[in-house]
Amino acid sequence: MKNLTANDTLDFNAVEWTLYELDHLREDQELLRQAKSCFDLERKAFEEVASRFKSNPEARREVSSEALEALLLSGSDRSDIRTDPTITNYFIFHTEGYETSILNKDIIVQRSKVDHIISRKVKAIFKGSDLTIQNSGLLFYPPGGYIGWHTNSRVPGWRLYINYVEEPGKSFFRYWDSEAKEIITRWDTGYDFRLFKVDQKKLFWHAVYSDTYRYSIGYRIVGPSEPSLLNQIGRFFKISPSKGSGME
Repeated sequence: MKNLTANDTLDFNAVEWTLYELDHLREDQELLRQAKSCFDLERKAFEEVASRFKSNPEARREVSSEALEALLLSGSDRSDIRTDPTITNYFIFHTEGYETSILNKDIIVQRSKVDHIISRKVKAIFKGSDLTIQNSGLLFYPPGGYIGWHTNSRVPGWRLYINYVEEPGKSFFRYWDSEAKEIITRWDTGYDFRLFKVDQKKLFWHAVYSDTYRYSIGYRIVGPSEPSLLNQIGRFFKISPSKGSGME
């Protein structure tokens, strides 16, 4: 795990594999304000459908070292909820087809304000790169919410997640460090910004568990040579050194 400062940049095509935490983004008060407004709308929308939430008494086992060991021994590549919808009980916004899907126009509008800020931040991290940023999940974990071990390998590329929890220290992001051969648990602190690379050859196994209300806004970052994948609400950003960012 590495913490990137506001002055650090990354090579988009670097082969180095790790988890990056972007603690400096907590200093952007406008980003936090817009994200919190989005999360407030999510909480309100959830309260209207809270009866749909299904707790799982085996949730902690699903994110345990034993569960990961079984997957590694089996040779499985469990990508995501598209390939295995049973691995999670979180609520997902703007993605139809799941019992916990929520569609809400106000949240779409508010999220777009966060997206514009993040597009500038990503441009600064991958300086000089011509990138496409796609929405990759707007997720809500009630207490007892989780997603079991998975790799996202079906859709490779860099991933950036904004996470917010109402009670710090009661939820975590957990991943398998294939270099050190150990599981790393990163406890959520309030606002957390995490960046990692999803690869089809070098799998990034990760999982989430929460005993509090946990909010997550995800982005997939792809290069100019990679195939474009439009997000579920038909919106993506194009970033280039000459044009900056804008809706396309």
